[in-house]
Amino acid sequence: MIVKASNSLWHEVGPMGVASGPLQQSESIDLIIVGGGILGLSTALHAAGAGLSIRVVEAGEIGEQASGLNGGQVIPGLKYDPSSLRARFGEARGERIIAFAASTADKVFDLILNLRLDVPQRRSGWIQAAHEPKAARAAETRASEWRQCGADVAVLNGAEIISLTGACGYVGGWIDRRAGIIQPLVYTRELARAAIENGAKIATGTRVTRLLQNIDGWVAETTLGYELRVVRSRLRQTPTPTTSSRAARERHYPPFVPDRDRPIAAQPRRGDLTWRTGGF
Repeated sequence: MIVKASNSLWHEVGPMGVASGPLQQSESIDLIIVGGGILGLSTALHAAGAGLSIRVVEAGEIGEQASGLNGGQVIPGLKYDPSSLRARFGEARGERIIAFAASTADKVFDLILNLRLDVPQRRSGWIQAAHEPKAARAAETRASEWRQCGADVAVLNGAEIISLTGACGYVGGWIDRRAGIIQPLVYTRELARAAIENGAKIATGTRVTRLLQNIDGWVAETTLGYELRVVRSRLRQTPTPTTSSRAARERHYPPFVPDRDRPIAAQPRRGDLTWRTGGF
């Protein structure tokens, strides 16, 4: 079941997105993308640019769920530090993952710039503050590792945390100057616009209920009764299932329970902090 989210501040201050509507007929295409969030729309944008025929199918409206309700922070990196990634995946693969993680913020801001997406943004860094000495030492280690990878980062003491944020009670931390903030709902809607301009088609108010794999390719069934078919997708060849591999031919979406953060908008503690903390 799709749970409709309440409108956030982003919905109140952002412009309307591109017009779209439910699927009107069955289609045969190169690529079906289920979900019109940031990931799905970015995929649609680049795949359509590569010459594929694309159909994005979104159960609700563009940006209605997580992509349009998050805090908008664009932070490079992963949960694991570079040394942990190397230990977990080996030197060669670990370095590739580190390079990918390090490039993520650049990818977002470069995409906005190169495609002239009309997205409110600010690239003034991200601070991870530490409330006690053990956390401060961990922050120093993390900053040191990323600095060795060439990242523009720095260790902060408690006084610098206060100066940059106005927040007291922290003993230190670090700042990653590669990071920034965007208006996520507008970004999602602008991705949709750019994808459409690249030739992708988007259907909203259309939920995919089942994916079937057969000898010819894939079929996506929808609540409206229309089907989307991918025959010998040019993106990836899929294995031909046997008559006994029912699990490979029929896939149902599992149920899930929404678990949402609730970002809160507030005025800065001091008026002169807006430019430092990332306000638009």
